[in-house]
Amino acid sequence: MKAEQYAYMAGFFDGEGGIYKRDNRRVVRIYQNDPRPLVRIARWLDGGYVYYVPQNGQSVLGIGKQHEVLKFCRAVLPYTIVKRRKVMEAIKAIEARHPEW
Repeated sequence: MKAEQYAYMAGFFDGEGGIYKRDNRRVVRIYQNDPRPLVRIARWLDGGYVYYVPQNGQSVLGIGKQHEVLKFCRAVLPYTIVKRRKVMEAIKAIEARHPEW
């Protein structure tokens, strides 16, 4: 992927996403009314899944597999501003559980 794509993902994530702790895992979610940018990001990552939440009319890109979360976090870290600390915490937590990655 190109640096512009990483920067695009990071900006999208900073504005519309979050990293959540679920049990001992980290999960990335990015929310958007239009699913097309989320589908594009999932293709770039070759991971995650996009689904629709009818209660709020939003589409969500979900990344739950830990190796995919780690890949995403490493990709966006240099470009993330608002959620940089959360991204660094997620990388540290996943690498501690999976040092072989």
